[in-house]
Amino acid sequence: MEIEQIDDDHYKYIYNGKEITSFELLRKEHFSEYLKDFIFFLKSGETYTKMIAMYHQFYTVKKAIERTKECVLKGNKPEDSRIGVVWHTQGSGKSFTMLLYARKALKEKTLENPLILFITDRKNLDGQLYGLFSQLNVAKKAESIRDLQETIKTSKGSGIVFATIQKFGRKRTEEYPLLTDRRNIIVIADEAHRSQYRELAQNLRKAIPNASFMGFTATPIELRDKDTYFVFGEPISIYSIDKARKHKVVVPIYYEARLSNLHLTNEKN
Repeated sequence: MEIEQIDDDHYKYIYNGKEITSFELLRKEHFSEYLKDFIFFLKSGETYTKMIAMYHQFYTVKKAIERTKECVLKGNKPEDSRIGVVWHTQGSGKSFTMLLYARKALKEKTLENPLILFITDRKNLDGQLYGLFSQLNVAKKAESIRDLQETIKTSKGSGIVFATIQKFGRKRTEEYPLLTDRRNIIVIADEAHRSQYRELAQNLRKAIPNASFMGFTATPIELRDKDTYFVFGEPISIYSIDKARKHKVVVPIYYEARLSNLHLTNEKN
């Protein structure tokens, strides 16, 4: 059998010129974990659809859990709160990866019943993500600023809370209040390249100063005043569009670049 390394975490197994895609999965330690943590039944009406993790989701969740444990257990410095960035191309199943991660994190004994806070910057994204998680009894959507603050303040055990970053707004004359000093709070920012660099994000960190942060994005950025890796940490996993196309997870996109023909009818206007 030939073994070809794909990247730091993944290998390809080839026997008699044919790739054996199930070889890595059928390792004893992987197979039992896969059955326990990487299969989910999605309810739609009266029917259920079995959802199973792809290899990039399996390895991403495993690595993210290890990074999370390091942050929560160590976490004495600001840089210790950065779990990292999941950089997966659009269409590769980031929402399902988040679901698998959250279910596994809630069961992790060393995290001691963590509270997981999902942050988006648009109502429709908040609703879509909550819709996927709503089958979990521990999932809750914060309907207002007060509802979010009370939920975080009073939460002592595990749970999943969904909120938009705008709910960390404040009046100009007030400081955003400290809500809890719990260490085992995990903040997951969807579309982490947006809305995570200014006042609202600062208020979030004031409210839960001992939380750990992880970002999901298809387009991390690195600008003078906005840097996804600086805010959330080094990449946990990179699943590029080239890999996704190779694995037939996404379809190729073709476009024609051209200029629009615009004509001014009134130069003064």
